[in-house]
Amino acid sequence: MKRILFVGEGTVSDAVRLQLPAVELTRIGDTEVSYLKLNYRNETPKAEPGADAVVFSRPHYDSLLVSYKRQGIPVIVDMDDDFHSIPPEHPGYNHVGRGDPVYLERLENCLYLADLLIVTTEELKTRLSQFNSNITIIPNGWDSSNWLWRAKRRIVRDRLTIGWGGTITHRQDFEMAVGPLKTIIRKNKNVVLVMAGDYEIYNIFRSVPEDQKMFLPMVSYDTYPYLLSHFDIMLAPLLNNEFNRAKSDIKLVDAGARNIPFIASDMPVYSDWTAGGLLVKDDEWYEALDKYLRWPELRKHDGDAGRKLAAKREFSILGDLWNTAINSAIAAKREEILTPE
Repeated sequence: MKRILFVGEGTVSDAVRLQLPAVELTRIGDTEVSYLKLNYRNETPKAEPGADAVVFSRPHYDSLLVSYKRQGIPVIVDMDDDFHSIPPEHPGYNHVGRGDPVYLERLENCLYLADLLIVTTEELKTRLSQFNSNITIIPNGWDSSNWLWRAKRRIVRDRLTIGWGGTITHRQDFEMAVGPLKTIIRKNKNVVLVMAGDYEIYNIFRSVPEDQKMFLPMVSYDTYPYLLSHFDIMLAPLLNNEFNRAKSDIKLVDAGARNIPFIASDMPVYSDWTAGGLLVKDDEWYEALDKYLRWPELRKHDGDAGRKLAAKREFSILGDLWNTAINSAIAAKREEILTPE
């Protein structure tokens, strides 16, 4: 029985990159998992003995990783964003980007210290290879055992809903869709805009009639599929900048898993999604929205196609990748201990 400790800060990334793998590893068997939530800025965490491997999400407390390595425990670091390329106008720039050099220095130390680095995309692997050569790609996925992914779609007053969900970090990304959405809503009284998570983005549409908009607070990842059940069409706008080009395709995975057609920015990160929705340039949002409104058959076709693609990202499949990666890190560390230089 191997014992794996997952360590994070309780972010959304933890839910997808730590908790889902932990659950699936437990299902696979012969694995005991635990999850440790830390507040790195207010705590001085200490290494807990007894683990066969420790998996960190976005770590920046390098002394903790050193403590585990001194115990001969393999350290695995998981990264799903390139913090070095966060633009100055991004809310995270002064906290986890170049606006906080100390944070980035500690993050870089963690990347150097890792016995194995796991990333979400090929682009992220290329960028982080300067810090570590032992890198495995495991994309984002979803847990099909959560029945909410299959829950009945919520019908909003017998109208068609266009939905978006996210945090304050996507405010600039969303700007490209604002004008086309206002025009579509004005021309189509049967359309309801559903904004989830960031009230400031919802507030951009304060001039829209109350019966044509809805705000939903963000929920835990376990109940996130229920939130998505309010969407008939999902939006995924992204600015074409260095930071976004290293992001994962989690938005489209979620849309496919929930059988929702998407309209997304035509970015390299979404290039594998050859079905399931519409990839658009910055000036093509209105045409895409209008196309989906006029063609319900296309919406259904694309939703079904996205669901088939998302099936390849079920954690029953990705769990094997995590298990193999962790086992290889454990085996390599044991070999290192048995054959020291």
